[in-house]
Amino acid sequence: MLAEAVRDGALTEAEASLILSTRLENMRLHEAATELGESYSRVFRARKKAESALISWLDVRRAPKKAEHPQTKPDPACKKSA
Repeated sequence: MLAEAVRDGALTEAEASLILSTRLENMRLHEAATELGESYSRVFRARKKAESALISWLDVRRAPKKAEHPQTKPDPACKKSA
């Protein structure tokens, strides 16, 4: 799924790698920060931003698709009288 998000441009490879390593491979965030040579808070914010982008991308993919046929007109006989 992360690879698809990268392919679709929702995430960069670095963002996907950060999510993968810290969420799925159990690397601690402070370890990732040290490995990247960044502060903990900067890596925390980067992961939060990447996860938000991933969630938005997933929401778009899961959105129900509109029916491909035109809507029919309502039957006037079914209208309630005023």
